[in-house]
Amino acid sequence: MIKFVAGGGIVKKFLLRYQAWCQWRQLAGPHIPVAYVEDSNSNNGPAIIVHRHSDIDRILSDTNPVIAIDLKEGIKEARILNHTLPRGKHYIIFSGSHPGTVVPIEVSHTLICHDHILATMMDLHMHSTAMFFYGPRCYDFDQPKTLNFVSFASAPRPHRQQFAQWLTELNYSNFVFRLDGQDWGWPADNLDFVKFDTLHTDLAQWFQITAQHMSEPHLHIMGRIPIEMMNAARVNLVLETAFSDSGFDTTEKTIRPLMLGMPFVLASAAGHLSRLHSMGFRTYSEVWDESYDLEPDNDTRLRKIFSLIQSLGSVDWHQNLPKLQEIGMHNRANFANLGWWFDREFREFESKMQRLNPFA
Repeated sequence: MIKFVAGGGIVKKFLLRYQAWCQWRQLAGPHIPVAYVEDSNSNNGPAIIVHRHSDIDRILSDTNPVIAIDLKEGIKEARILNHTLPRGKHYIIFSGSHPGTVVPIEVSHTLICHDHILATMMDLHMHSTAMFFYGPRCYDFDQPKTLNFVSFASAPRPHRQQFAQWLTELNYSNFVFRLDGQDWGWPADNLDFVKFDTLHTDLAQWFQITAQHMSEPHLHIMGRIPIEMMNAARVNLVLETAFSDSGFDTTEKTIRPLMLGMPFVLASAAGHLSRLHSMGFRTYSEVWDESYDLEPDNDTRLRKIFSLIQSLGSVDWHQNLPKLQEIGMHNRANFANLGWWFDREFREFESKMQRLNPFA
């Protein structure tokens, strides 16, 4: 069995989930785990220390033939590491991204992909010791809808900025589009349970005051679901973090409407809807045109998504309500039953670890 030493971070949480999965497997019969995690190194045999991707000095000073690196969520850090990592060693790269992600590292390595954000959102909203467990997590179809769509994001990425520029072309004004602290359409301040007032930085006032004492304050941002805002709208327009066709991750932005059972339009890399289908979720091709998901050209795909948002003003919501409710109910149930998705993840992890003999 391989011992990992991880004082904290994403990899430790992944390994703790793996241990819980092993306990589940052992209920049905003998199962021997391939790895476990400790907070600090001990004399209990050799161990692989998990280094954060930014701890370059520690990585370079590690004399073990096998080194583990927590790559966090994406592949951006991998491009930097690729030019830094010493050759002649083997690296276990933990990437908190979806299966099939290609990490551009040319050194000898074993890649472990794990859906970090999905698992974290489940921990934040479905565990009784997490504060967001006590908030509402169900979209209210019966509440009157004053908005055609709602969209909110913090980082002003190019595809989001382009979308904001097109909003003047809409033939309706009843929407909320909040980007980088600025509102288009209706103001968002009165539709959230926290205030959006900003101080001298671009962080919201509630974050400065409420979350500054937290060791991982980004979880407070990631976990928050502005349910009043969501319930006021017919659709959540999700402008995901990644939009290029080079890769994508399902972040909390997409997970929110899936968890709520809320209708959504997803502006992301081509094929993202297909990936959600592979996870057992349903989307809305029975109600509107989702062919944009197959469009490989980024500019064309974004324009198709805008055209879909433009058409929301003419959708017969009353006629389509039963289908929207059916899809929403399915997605909420599927979200609560994703153990099989992580089961696949851990089986792949075991297969790779069994082929690796780090202390031979």
